[in-house]
Amino acid sequence: MRSRLTWLAQPSKTLPAAEDMALRQRLLDPESNWMEEAHKVLTGGAPPRLVELVKKGASELTTEEVLLANALVTYLLEAHPGEVARMLARVGTGFSQLEALGDATGCPPAELERHLLRWMEERR
Repeated sequence: MRSRLTWLAQPSKTLPAAEDMALRQRLLDPESNWMEEAHKVLTGGAPPRLVELVKKGASELTTEEVLLANALVTYLLEAHPGEVARMLARVGTGFSQLEALGDATGCPPAELERHLLRWMEERR
């Protein structure tokens, strides 16, 4: 899947500034494969944890977190399409994002990270 990913994101808290900028540049390239970039982040040294990512507001996300959030949304739409609307409705009525995500996927965050990674590897 080729897609151009644009966003307003905070600088990385784990990558050196030059690597963060290089990642941003790759993601802004219309020819980039952002799912492959997300896979690299997930299999890298210290990927952002989903449990922390879903607690943040959009303007608080770092470069890697925005990338993984997009991958997570794609996963949810492909793997759990019938649950997405219910999950969003639950968040809208006061449930935490993490609780609604766990209910929609039927697994805790650590397990969801493994499912997301496996799904990404199967897409390759």
